[in-house]
Amino acid sequence: MARPIMASLGLVVVAAVATTAWRLEVISHPQGIFELVEYTHWAIPFGVALFIGWLALVAPVSSRARRIGLVIATAVGMALWYPLAKYSIIHHFNPTMPWWDDHVDMPLLFGLFHVSVPARWSLLYQLRLVYVVIFLTPILLAGLLWLFGARPSIWQLVASILIYVVAWPAAIRSLDFLSMPHDEDLIEAFRIGTIIPYLVIGLGVLALPHGKMARGAAFPRTGNETTTSGTADERR
Repeated sequence: MARPIMASLGLVVVAAVATTAWRLEVISHPQGIFELVEYTHWAIPFGVALFIGWLALVAPVSSRARRIGLVIATAVGMALWYPLAKYSIIHHFNPTMPWWDDHVDMPLLFGLFHVSVPARWSLLYQLRLVYVVIFLTPILLAGLLWLFGARPSIWQLVASILIYVVAWPAAIRSLDFLSMPHDEDLIEAFRIGTIIPYLVIGLGVLALPHGKMARGAAFPRTGNETTTSGTADERR
């Protein structure tokens, strides 16, 4: 059980450091909501790098080549997923709606294609896209892990999705424990950073070693432990 416990503790540390980095960056800039989206948040790639570094250490994969492939694929996947996640959050709270036009051009596949749709469809798309992103984020990482042999259990996937689903209301409720003044909405949960631990841990549970898969994770057993175990088996 040592390796799963160490992996879990490492995940908590990553979540705490990522949240602290975000808070330090946000308080060093203007505090308005509109200013929040106008500057580059270096804490985001920093937190992603921390998570991927943790993933490289603990992912229960069977070879170094698969571990490197998983790291590269996760980094590329997160880089591609981030613009869509950012778009879904921004437009959920501030949808663009040209009331003077019956149809609008709606971007698809990160803006590579545009289709003309009724304006009300565009509004519905902007308001609901964030919920699709919430459900798909854990599923996509689980797919990457399976692709490279980590094989998270169905219970890990269920737990990850549930954490992402409750992250929104839980992060808002977490604001009540802080002494600083705030508005009870998701924007404040992002600005103050209370939602970040849920996002990090929600993805991390997918990569925690479990059962026999723990043998492929980092913190491997030493040769002495293997030899001792083998000797004990022979004696039986």
